[in-house]
Amino acid sequence: MNRPIRTINLGAIGQQADAPLPKPDGALYRPPNPDDTRKACRNCVMWVATKDRCIIHRKDQEVDDDQWCGFHIFGQPRKEWVEYEGIAPMTPELSGLRMVGPGAACASCKFYRYQDEKHGLCIGVSDPKTRRPGVVVESRGLCARYEGM
Repeated sequence: MNRPIRTINLGAIGQQADAPLPKPDGALYRPPNPDDTRKACRNCVMWVATKDRCIIHRKDQEVDDDQWCGFHIFGQPRKEWVEYEGIAPMTPELSGLRMVGPGAACASCKFYRYQDEKHGLCIGVSDPKTRRPGVVVESRGLCARYEGM
């Protein structure tokens, strides 16, 4: 049985396209802490201060108070470890766990462009409407794309 030859357009194969930048919510953007401190494990509800551990990571993963990850939730750290049945621990690579010293904030990120004391332009994420880089963010906010200068 002879079938007609089909033409397949392979023009895109082998060409590398630039991936679009994430929108702020895709980069886990968080507004500033209510007390205006910089984000760090020491002010996250998932950090277990007495054990130097975090409940979203493996129990044997040491997590210092001057680290931070993209899943930071501001509040008082836990005093004791809590097991959550059925929830798999996150890897530091996936959470973005990293050292941030005195704490992290948009204003100390390489993608941040100063505008005034409280705001700046982030070129590491794209505007949700235009999909172009450059979104106004708060200087003490933070997202998982954070890269210190």
